[in-house]
This record gives sequence, structure tokens and C-alpha cells, in this order.
Amino acid sequence: MATFFQLLDRNIEGESSYSITVQDNILNALRARMGTYIDEKIKIPTNLYIWATMNSGDQGVQPMDAAFKRRWTFKYLLLDKYKNEVNDKEIFLNFLDVRVSWNGFREVINDFLSNENIPEDKLIGPFFLKNDEFENDEIFVNKILLYLRDDVLRHNPTILFRKSTFSKIVQDYLSDDKKPIFVKEVHEALEGLV
Repeated sequence: MATFFQLLDRNIEGESSYSITVQDNILNALRARMGTYIDEKIKIPTNLYIWATMNSGDQGVQPMDAAFKRRWTFKYLLLDKYKNEVNDKEIFLNFLDVRVSWNGFREVINDFLSNENIPEDKLIGPFFLKNDEFENDEIFVNKILLYLRDDVLRHNPTILFRKSTFSKIVQDYLSDDKKPIFVKEVHEALEGLV
């Protein structure tokens, strides 16, 4: 795999700066698909681009080293750049027994987490939920609460939640008593969305 990284280094014309020699089975497969004109030494041509997106908060890209990252051009995308595209979306909050603005909910949670020095890549973006998930009230427990509890606040959930275990948080959320699950400051801010 390390050899293939060399292909990502491009010269000013856009072609790989270095060629690589591949195993015979790979070379044969390429020749079978693309013709016998494939040379034993392979480069990425000027007309081939590799586009990719990544969220640095994903566990799988955390160990990505500088040697790999320097071969890409990065463009920072503001967390709320496209929030207007979900202005009409709402989610149901059982403890308030009402649907609230998705952007309003995100803003309350993200502001609170930011003030607690939670890294930016753990905040909730506009497209955290898919369009069809807004109509599924169980998504709040199974995706949002689970993410906040297990991925964002795994080691200190009581920063945001009144209870520490996921089962107790969910139990309170689903209770008929409409028990608040978030700390007082967050709960009151969410009430302000109603």
C-alpha cells in the first residue's frame, strides 16, 4: 500500500511524479480491462483526479499520518455553511412533548458543547440526520442521544446529561413523566425553542 502513496505525489502538469511497478496479477488485470498498452511502470495521468471527503472525527482516519495527508489538498468546510438547507426540519423531543427546529436544537447543543471545550469535529452538523430520519421519532434516542453519550461524552456524560448511563438517560427520555434528560442550562435553552 505504501507504494501506491507515491502515485499521489504529482508534478506541475498533474501526472504522478514517481511511477510504481505493480505485481504481475495487478498488471494483467489492468491490461485485460484497458489494453496491452499499459506499461509495467504505472503513473496517475494528468486527466485522472481523485476526489474524496472525510470527517476527521471519524475513528478510522484518526491515525492517518502526515505523509499521507500532505499528498492531499484540504478545504475546511464551516460546520453551519449549509444550515439553511435544513431550516424546515424539526425533531420531536419527548421530554417537551413537542417538535422543535432541528437547527435550533443543534445550536443549543453545539453552543453548550463548545463552551465545554468539546472538539469542533464532535459537534452536530446540519446533515447529521438524513431527510427521512426527521419523521422517525426513535432517531432521537437511537442516533442523536447515542452519539452524544457514547461518542462525544463517553468519559464524562454528566457534562450534558443528568444521568451517566445510556440506559438511564433513555429511561428518563421515554418516561411518561416527561423527565428532563439534559442538564438544567441545556433543558431551559431547549424550552426556549418552543
